[in-house]
Amino acid sequence: MFHNRPNFTYFSQSLDIKNKFALILTATISVDNIPKAYPSDKNVREQQYMRTLRYYLCNYPDLRKIIFIENSASSLDNLQQLVLMNNLYQKEIEFISLDTNLYHSQKGKGFGECLLLQEGLSKSQLIKNVTHFGKVTGRIILRNIMDIMKTIPANFDCICDYKDQGYKVKNILFNQNKSPFCDTRFIAFSKNFYQQNLVNLHINFLANQPNSYFCIESEYFKKIKSLENQSNIIKRFKIEPKFQGISGHTGSKKYGGKNYNSPYEKIKFHIRNFLRKILPVLHL
Repeated sequence: MFHNRPNFTYFSQSLDIKNKFALILTATISVDNIPKAYPSDKNVREQQYMRTLRYYLCNYPDLRKIIFIENSASSLDNLQQLVLMNNLYQKEIEFISLDTNLYHSQKGKGFGECLLLQEGLSKSQLIKNVTHFGKVTGRIILRNIMDIMKTIPANFDCICDYKDQGYKVKNILFNQNKSPFCDTRFIAFSKNFYQQNLVNLHINFLANQPNSYFCIESEYFKKIKSLENQSNIIKRFKIEPKFQGISGHTGSKKYGGKNYNSPYEKIKFHIRNFLRKILPVLHL
């Protein structure tokens, strides 16, 4: 049976990263009102954001547009000074300061990230000049971001990394109650796709489920998957994303940071990288 699905030409033309794409770095420097945020020291967090921003400034000449959105109303003076001193390729950098980080445990950290994107993009001038944008967690570096981006066609609506198989194994072997999700450490959209489908997702969720916890990974997955037959969605990266740095977690089971430079995480990366090449149907 044939389905009425748009006829997308996936690799007829690559995305014009230099002129039509912006990278958004999301940031929360002060986490005084977020229980168990890691690290909690705002100076340490600021240094991590500075390291990441410096990396994207000093690498990838074709990655021309960067939007840094911070949601705790913290000073951005040091980050702005860093750009003045390190912008080797004369990239376009836009800083947006918000005060939206009022944490409510029933809403979840993902709600804050969605609100950051919604409010930040509404204030951005740089976003008006592009057709697509990607969001990356601001304290970790995606070392092969350009390798991933160069595999993307110009007409894509969304590219993400589905994690929709491994949860079944965890549920069976470890008696857990996991559900499928998409990785939101790095995810990219066309502006039109985001505005039409995701910009108000967190607001609509809480309007229907006011006492529920909003998990961005699972809610994005459900929404994006429901649009597979209507939009040009790429649900797996061709290349295993290679992260660097320390990410933070909240919650009793994962309080503390995940060090992507640790031997354990490096082994995980190499295993997943190998399996993605030889068994791309596995979504691990």
